[in-house]
Amino acid sequence: MSKHKGKKSSQGNLSPENYIKTRARDLPIGRCYLNESWEESGFATIVVSRNHSNGNYTFGVFLVDVFCLGVKETFYYFNTYAEFNELLDKLKEQEAFVETEYAIVHNIIYGAIDYAESYGFKPHKDFEVSQYLLEEDDDRIELMDIEFGYNGKPAIFVGKEKHPTNIIATLERTAGKGNFTIITEEDLNYEDNSNESDFDEDDFDEDDFDEEELITENITAIFEGKKKCSPKNMTKLAFAMYKQGCTKKEIAEMDEIIDEVDTWEIVDEDEADDPVFSSVENESLYKLLHEKAVQNPNDTIPEIESRIAADPNEYYFHNLLAFAYDLLGDKEKEYETLVSTYQKFSNKIMAFVNYIVCQTGRNNFEELEKLIGSEFDIHQFFPHRHKLSFDEFLSLTGALFIYFSESLHELHKGAAYMIALTPFIFYGSNNEKLNQMYLLVSKLMLEEIDNRILSQKSRS
Repeated sequence: MSKHKGKKSSQGNLSPENYIKTRARDLPIGRCYLNESWEESGFATIVVSRNHSNGNYTFGVFLVDVFCLGVKETFYYFNTYAEFNELLDKLKEQEAFVETEYAIVHNIIYGAIDYAESYGFKPHKDFEVSQYLLEEDDDRIELMDIEFGYNGKPAIFVGKEKHPTNIIATLERTAGKGNFTIITEEDLNYEDNSNESDFDEDDFDEDDFDEEELITENITAIFEGKKKCSPKNMTKLAFAMYKQGCTKKEIAEMDEIIDEVDTWEIVDEDEADDPVFSSVENESLYKLLHEKAVQNPNDTIPEIESRIAADPNEYYFHNLLAFAYDLLGDKEKEYETLVSTYQKFSNKIMAFVNYIVCQTGRNNFEELEKLIGSEFDIHQFFPHRHKLSFDEFLSLTGALFIYFSESLHELHKGAAYMIALTPFIFYGSNNEKLNQMYLLVSKLMLEEIDNRILSQKSRS
């Protein structure tokens, strides 16, 4: 199915774009369609057609985010019949679509645009053309009462956005922190059980609960399977309990870490200011060698070493060599490679992360304390970095959790990094790894709570 953009027409030698801009509103409105789930899902897929005298249609498709962003995408087809029916069949295969009155879709589209623009978001650039498939937005169209936003606030479903940090930054500026909602895949997974669980991410506030209520009514119920809670929200819940038993000094240190991490700029991998590979060719070669290493690490190691000799400044080939030794079970070679790699690439976040992990695995805590100390300042270690990819961010916070919890035995600092991670996890595709981390930190915090309770009882 091709979109008829830029193709010359027989309509007075006008291009489709110019014809739509100048004459489409002279054509009568035809059939209009709307997905049934638009109010619940927050995404309206709208088809508006105009009828030609020859029986064909010129029609527009509008993908509208009614929770925040307005017209996210739009395109049009010019003077066609078959493609109109093909598109409808395809859309109906994906979800339930109904034919509807034009006034309804007009109000959805223009109402969503107005709502989005109030928070700094403009409609898709192709709306410049496709808007002429709609009637003018004036008093001739009945104004309908349609609710925009989610529970009275703008909301973004980050799993559908390529660059969610840009959107969040705009909302923080226009709506203000705390005045918008972030919806993740995880939230949707647990939404079906909303009647059983009180801990939706966006509603959670540790001040809403006292310790007794948390322990008796919620934690116990969750562990007994009577209530459902995501690992992330479980961690937030455990953290709220854990915090109540901390000293003022510990609370201040935790809050400082969370505030600091909140200033880090987390972006998609292609926007990070330290490219993963220096060239597309090296990236392709890395993927090939990685696959070969998984299948036969022993035979692949010479190839990796040869690649390192040819291009010694490409970090990920050094990392791949350590990975191959790990697959072979050669822990000494793996350790030596990780240490030498960090010595050569101390400016690389992932090299720093692997160094922390390998030294922790050998209980070389003194070595790590000399390197990091009692607090971590990202600007001290990586002054050239301003934009971190999510993989870097996840690995770094995980390594710092390990360092503070195991090397310094300061669980409160390690836990703070896990809590600081939660607003950003919409970037992650490896939910299993994230959930394992959250469950681990929750377990440690709950164990520490029990230890403190036992200690208090023994003193009394």
